[in-house]
Amino acid sequence: MPYAEIELSLNPLGQSLYQVELRITDPTTDALRSPAQGRATLNPDTFADLETTPLEYGRLLATQVFSTPEVQKDWAEALAAFRAKDLEIRLRLRLASGDITLQSFRWELLTDLNGDLALSTSKEIHFSRFLSSRDWRNVKLCPRQGLKATIAIAAPTNLQESLNLAPIDIAKESEPILAALKDVETTLLPHPLTFKSLTEALQTSPDILYLVCHGMVIDNNPILCLADDQGLASITAAKDLAAEIARLDPPPRLVVLASCQSAAPSETTLATLLAAAGIPAVVAMQGNISMASIQAAMPLFFEELLKDGQIDRALSTARFEVRDNHDAWMPVLLLRLKSGRIWYDPGFSAPNSTNDFWGDLCLQIHAGNALPIIGPDLVVGASSEIALKLATEEGFPLSPADRNDLAKVAQYLAITKGIDYTRNAIQQAILNQKPANFDPIAKLPLSAFINATAHGKILTSLKGQNKKPLAILSKWRRTPTNPSPVAPQIEASEFSVDRPLVYSIFGDCQVPDHWVLTEDDFFDFTVSASQYKLIPPHVSSLFCTRSLLFLGFSLDSWIFRALFRMIMMQEGISLQQGKTHIGVQLDPEDARFTDPERARKYLINYFASTRRGSRGEPQIDVYWGSSVDFLNQLTDELAKRPNLSNTQTESEYADR
Repeated sequence: MPYAEIELSLNPLGQSLYQVELRITDPTTDALRSPAQGRATLNPDTFADLETTPLEYGRLLATQVFSTPEVQKDWAEALAAFRAKDLEIRLRLRLASGDITLQSFRWELLTDLNGDLALSTSKEIHFSRFLSSRDWRNVKLCPRQGLKATIAIAAPTNLQESLNLAPIDIAKESEPILAALKDVETTLLPHPLTFKSLTEALQTSPDILYLVCHGMVIDNNPILCLADDQGLASITAAKDLAAEIARLDPPPRLVVLASCQSAAPSETTLATLLAAAGIPAVVAMQGNISMASIQAAMPLFFEELLKDGQIDRALSTARFEVRDNHDAWMPVLLLRLKSGRIWYDPGFSAPNSTNDFWGDLCLQIHAGNALPIIGPDLVVGASSEIALKLATEEGFPLSPADRNDLAKVAQYLAITKGIDYTRNAIQQAILNQKPANFDPIAKLPLSAFINATAHGKILTSLKGQNKKPLAILSKWRRTPTNPSPVAPQIEASEFSVDRPLVYSIFGDCQVPDHWVLTEDDFFDFTVSASQYKLIPPHVSSLFCTRSLLFLGFSLDSWIFRALFRMIMMQEGISLQQGKTHIGVQLDPEDARFTDPERARKYLINYFASTRRGSRGEPQIDVYWGSSVDFLNQLTDELAKRPNLSNTQTESEYADR
């Protein structure tokens, strides 16, 4: 279900006066609404006498924040409209960074205008604070089945006598969490928990880190109480742990700090340090939270998290559990994930998918009627990660949204550093990548593959399957040795399952003269391909007659867009006949595609064309998951159907 979005921003104007801005996004319409703006007077002294009465504190906070009629009106109307549509609401609070006074208010006590309940404990409103970070790394989710968690509990044996702190019972703290994470690969770190043992454990790349320890703020410096090798208390600066986590690639997706004052208002906290280090979701404590509240809330938080992966919803439920406790307001969620999710379930999510997609696809593969089109992101984020790394290193000055697009970054480098430098830098980055596992594709009993990866690693995998691939590419650029663009000559009789055709449609990075790399290259190649008919006729016929299976593409990349246009330009294209299934992977790690059905409609619109005499929509099935997820599941599905004879499959496919 799509979420309604409300962003509440506060920025200082001086003398306890703040600018309030309310941005509302309705997922049921594409119409944009102008933000409501107003002002609020917030003075900590006004709230001093209400710290022991949470509901009164939250009501006064709401009165101040929603004091402007325009803000109050938009807030009330938005809630009424979303409730009428039965929509859950994601409420993000964006506070001016560095404003300690603003951060000091107990925002998790903020109520609605009627003042009945804190918004952070509502079951329909999922409350978080926007997590500010300058980190540009992609936030990579993983399928639920691949989640890994690490539980770290610091229980020095001399807490009471050395620091006058309550002892920590490892079993009492860990057992409820282990039970809640029973379906997740979870590691409980052994006692004593030292700084070294903690940082070494993080090298195993857990998705979730749950850290239990005593914490405090001394002279505005947050510290943690870990242990030394003898199990005695050892004070660790929070900045040192944050620095170690910042070096991780990838860092944890979620860090839960069951540590007092880990988000206490100060110039720096462990939570804000972790945010700056690139952690996309941090749950921390604003004060000295009791062990009783931790033990009641945190197991429930993890149980709820494993239901749908929604971090803000899970914490709202956990806060509701301890809503009557004096310290229920202390857990705070800092979040910069658009979807609010930490994991996803791979599969076909579009409600209009065919009833038995896997059965249909396996029939087509066994009959030799599928055409894999292999994209540059089959290794998760391969081309986008190369682009992001180069954009960061070379000071790419354009829109942050373009930093992941290799063609755009390559165009910038070609202009500023020259085309030879650009080709060499990107070629080395491609060739130095960890080899992808193309074996699931290479094992398919198919006679042709379209390669859009700019490298020939699929050829290596095909050879490993005792096949003899026939590799071709188009010499599209005019050079001294190639005065006129020409299509490779190939006959249908030359390729087979044992000798499959591999057409590198955008060239190969090791043949730089005919490598389609920059934005200009894509323009020139598209024109040249149309003018000189560079796609061999037998390859063109494959686009028209086989089921197209896209693997490893970002939907708005230059490669994907150029490839689609070239397919649609082929004579005799028949995708609109309603008989061809097109499997497309929408990677949940790409935050631009949180709604598979809307993405599916986008693809249908991309393919549909009344000018070509279409007869109904093409059957496009959207797979919610990475290409690797898709290939793993495809391998399992094919294994379930090993006995289909070629005669049976061809006959059954013809009947369809």
